[in-house]
Amino acid sequence: LEDIRAERLARARRMSPEEKLVSGPQLFALAEECMRAGIRLQHPEADEREIRELLGQRVARLRHKDERPFHGPG
Repeated sequence: LEDIRAERLARARRMSPEEKLVSGPQLFALAEECMRAGIRLQHPEADEREIRELLGQRVARLRHKDERPFHGPG
């Protein structure tokens, strides 16, 4: 797993600023589709509207988490 992470970091460092700019939206789209797939697994009865609502809630929680200051363990 560490080897994969190291290779991804090395690949990202080799990218030009333009390539990084283009890859941002692609990575976001991939992350969104992964979250949608997780929601579908957890809520197989959910229609597209419900999936959008649950996705919005998850994204909001992630944003809130990122805004909290880190105080370290314990």
